[in-house]
Amino acid sequence: MKNIVWIISAIAIMLLGYVSQRYLFDTHAYHIHADFAVFIDGTKMDFAHDGYMTSTDICATDYNSKHTHLHDENGEVIHIHQEGQTVSDFFTSIGFALTDESLVSETDVTYTNNTSKKWQFFVNGVATSSLQGYVFNDLDKILLSYGNAKTQYIEKELGEVSHNACIYSEKCPKPEGVVLPTERCGTSE
Repeated sequence: MKNIVWIISAIAIMLLGYVSQRYLFDTHAYHIHADFAVFIDGTKMDFAHDGYMTSTDICATDYNSKHTHLHDENGEVIHIHQEGQTVSDFFTSIGFALTDESLVSETDVTYTNNTSKKWQFFVNGVATSSLQGYVFNDLDKILLSYGNAKTQYIEKELGEVSHNACIYSEKCPKPEGVVLPTERCGTSE
């Protein structure tokens, strides 16, 4: 009888350890990805430089970049570590400000709807009038396009939104030689 109690206790401790590790301490409990692109007058903005990146070893201390950010020198895939994160949260994390009428860069360059130019937003190829409060889903494809509606090449721009979020979400084959970084960002930090 003592052996059975001991075995049940050992199993319960192991199970408790697994549950604690998986759900209390696992920073990857929520980890989704979205592809995105921003075009200004037909030119794709480049987000693949250090100023926009968050380290995968030690996340920044401000709320947004800890939970919604870019890393791995990839300026086309957004990493989201907490449910409810919006497109606006992402842009805040890289020093931008997004509304449905304007985008202000980290250097205070402002692109605002006016009589000759306007923003067009797309989620998974479908036009939407608002992105500011849009909550990310895994594998979303987000396009923000600013310019003269007569000269915007939306189909071309939609085709230039990357297809790499699925690699980070491990939902499509990882190209040979690609090593995904270990991340320590997440909801438990």
